[in-house]
Amino acid sequence: MKQRPGIPQAVSKSRPSQSFTLDPKRLRDSWILDLLAFARHGLWAKKLDMHGAAAAMPPVILNTQEHVIALDLYDSLHALRSRPRAFSQQAGRYSPLVLGAQDNGKKLVIELWSLHEEPTEAEGKLLDALAKYLQAAVTLHGPAEMKAQLKTLVGQKLPDEICARNPLAWLLGDL
Repeated sequence: MKQRPGIPQAVSKSRPSQSFTLDPKRLRDSWILDLLAFARHGLWAKKLDMHGAAAAMPPVILNTQEHVIALDLYDSLHALRSRPRAFSQQAGRYSPLVLGAQDNGKKLVIELWSLHEEPTEAEGKLLDALAKYLQAAVTLHGPAEMKAQLKTLVGQKLPDEICARNPLAWLLGDL
């Protein structure tokens, strides 16, 4: 590529397109959280973050009359635990939700879901510390509870909004 006068080479270079692809596991995990929100609360996310555990904030956020409910993947907190200042980064993930809930006079509820393996009792200390620091209700749920919740949806008509963004739900329409 020929450089034009007065333009630094780094700026004038055409850069290859950086296409962004989503990881199918992250997509599936986000969709499962959306289904869990509907199964547990009868609501679904207005906007679902398909980045799963890599999302900057919880993938599913519900806004009810009394609560701001965040459904998040425990993997997202678990990935931060080995970093310096891990707790502040873990708590910082929920900072916008804390402020939003406080500004609207609502209580923050954080549901952490470990979709692939049962949580151990060691996670209890982290949950207690987060709950105290964020002044929120923080709960941890495992795969057994996830399966029980999702079984309640079998045979139900799912809302079109969930089906439109969830290819897994397309199969349920045929059952």
